[in-house]
Amino acid sequence: MGSGKDSNDVFSVKIHEPVSPSTTSISKTPKQNPTVSFNDAIVNFNDANLEAVIRQAINKPTGDIYRSNLQALTELDANHSNISNIHALLYCINLTTLYLNNNQISDISDLLWLTNLRTLHLSGNQISDISPLLANSGLSTGDIIYLRNNPLSVTSINSYIPQLKSRGVSVEFSE
Repeated sequence: MGSGKDSNDVFSVKIHEPVSPSTTSISKTPKQNPTVSFNDAIVNFNDANLEAVIRQAINKPTGDIYRSNLQALTELDANHSNISNIHALLYCINLTTLYLNNNQISDISDLLWLTNLRTLHLSGNQISDISPLLANSGLSTGDIIYLRNNPLSVTSINSYIPQLKSRGVSVEFSE
């Protein structure tokens, strides 16, 4: 405060060896914030099972997985993989076909960003709210969503599914 510097300024401090025990030289220079492009950022997985499926799909058994690795995927088969968290899929922006049948998924909010999806298999999960699919602007005529054997909410069945169907999306579900 009162120094004329913004409180968000970041400085690096260089401490030089003292010339004598009583003198120390400190120089302050503004530090640049690193810029990371979208393609170069490392993806952190919240679900080890999803990570294992993706590692196999991109043929990368070890090492960091970058967003650019996920952008290359157009199809992913993660059926029967005991997946519960699909957050990392939001970086798979070029997926057109996604198989997630028979997992432990309840939150599908990250599917909102996958606007290239044409076929989506979500049967046999714990999904009740499908509003993220309705909010996905890419789902339209000719696309198909499989939602059988999920505990879909009344709102999902009576409101969201009819709205998706009115956009030309085929939705298969069980009540």
